[in-house]
Amino acid sequence: MKKIVIKITAILSILFAFSSCNKKSSKDITRKVTVALNQAYVPYAYVDENGKITGYEYDVLREVEKLLPKYKFTYVSTSQEDALLGLETGRNDIVLSGMFKNPVRAEKYGIPKNPECATVTGFFVNAAYKDKLKGWNKESGYSDIVENNLRLGPVNSATGLYGIVLEYNEKNPDKQLQFTTVTQNIPNTEMFAWVLDGRYDAFIFNEPSFWLTYNSDANITPNGVPNPTYKDKLVFVPTYSIGVWPFFNKNDTELIEDYNKAFEELYKNGTIAKIQDKYFSKDVLSLLREHEKVRF
Repeated sequence: MKKIVIKITAILSILFAFSSCNKKSSKDITRKVTVALNQAYVPYAYVDENGKITGYEYDVLREVEKLLPKYKFTYVSTSQEDALLGLETGRNDIVLSGMFKNPVRAEKYGIPKNPECATVTGFFVNAAYKDKLKGWNKESGYSDIVENNLRLGPVNSATGLYGIVLEYNEKNPDKQLQFTTVTQNIPNTEMFAWVLDGRYDAFIFNEPSFWLTYNSDANITPNGVPNPTYKDKLVFVPTYSIGVWPFFNKNDTELIEDYNKAFEELYKNGTIAKIQDKYFSKDVLSLLREHEKVRF
């Protein structure tokens, strides 16, 4: 009888230990997070010539993941439109695409406390107007467009650039930018052609996209001959830097808060500064206007 009791006790001990292990492993299960990145937005998020995902935002998220062991991030590359659609349908949890914040997006998506990066915005214009534009690297560059009666091309109402134009007009009721809106992206090369043929005089744009397209179309053709189509005929007029943000599902408050804490740690320990230096050779976050600067 004594032996039977001992055996039963041993079995119960094993079952208890097994049950405890199961509870622990269940509690520590890693949540899978799908991060969708723009496949062609250099240098923020893109696929390089070797087919590898890379970019500033990708590097930041990899460092964030290291500080959040309860999550396992999976990275997929796609277009910005598909990435955002996936965020809305639950296919994606985070989207990285060099995105600006505007009222429409703030209502629709979950946006962290601080921008993770910044990009210079401004206008590309016909070079014939170069000497008339005085607001280089200043917010007054927007007023230059109005004062010189330059025709501004359509603005995509689904982009962060639309929010910038609205913000300017709200602040400057006597110097309103006149423009029409579209709901789909206009190819960069088409916008260039419209400025060159005189349909419009300027388009609001961001600097990385301008130089990426301009260089690919204006410098070298497949046969190695400089392409004269755009060279020296367009000029980019930078105004000021705008925050770049990762987007989350609006209801995923725990993930957003965990991201906020990890980003703060990375910012304070110098990791963010190192990644900025790697891709921009300068602290682009310090160039943001006061209301967008990083705060903890």
